[in-house]
Amino acid sequence: MAANTTKRTVPLKAKRPKYAYHRNLPHFQPEGKTFFVTFNTFKRWQLPELVRDIVLKHCLHDNGTKLHIHGLVVMPDHVYMAFTPLDDDEGCTFGLTEIMNGIKGASAHSVNKVLGRKDHV
Repeated sequence: MAANTTKRTVPLKAKRPKYAYHRNLPHFQPEGKTFFVTFNTFKRWQLPELVRDIVLKHCLHDNGTKLHIHGLVVMPDHVYMAFTPLDDDEGCTFGLTEIMNGIKGASAHSVNKVLGRKDHV
């Protein structure tokens, strides 16, 4: 896969990770490590083939800027990703939360827009 080669005029800056979560245990992110992440649709809803490419494009959007994708599979009701978070221009690693919220939020918005719906994805 080719890295994102778009010229940036504004330096990238990672959001500082927050370790205060709604769950009981904190989530620590070791720097420079590769993650294997699985996320699925709400109530295992089957994505129509029409929108699976949209999800794929959103997963690949920040490849080379915020993360380095090693592997990616979009299934009808879930996605598998193996990636390593990259550092911003100041040397701070992008957080797993920032990466995943960006992918899931943008893809859900686009899927709903294409399908003309306003529901959980």
